[in-house]
Amino acid sequence: MSITQDQVVSIHYTLKDDAGEIIDSSPDGEPLVYLHGRGNLIPGLERELAGKRAGDKLQVTVSAADGYGEYDRALVQRVPRRTLKVSPTSGWACGCRRKPGKARVR
Repeated sequence: MSITQDQVVSIHYTLKDDAGEIIDSSPDGEPLVYLHGRGNLIPGLERELAGKRAGDKLQVTVSAADGYGEYDRALVQRVPRRTLKVSPTSGWACGCRRKPGKARVR
């Protein structure tokens, strides 16, 4: 059976950056389980998985536009350190609330 809309799918994955460094992978060797065709994966990966069968192996390169989106400097918000309740270190990320919703601060 091939992967189609509204199927529950299990995949093992390894995510690498452009330099080949591993960023993320299936946790503890367990597959990622998701409902196909409902926006639970980035669009570029979901599109590449459509039609694949159990046991298929593939290597996918997803563009920023088909992933989490192109970098948009207008969405960057500078936050003074004094407003944080912790001391950030290099690579540190946190979530915060602001009006009218949520933003990610790096």
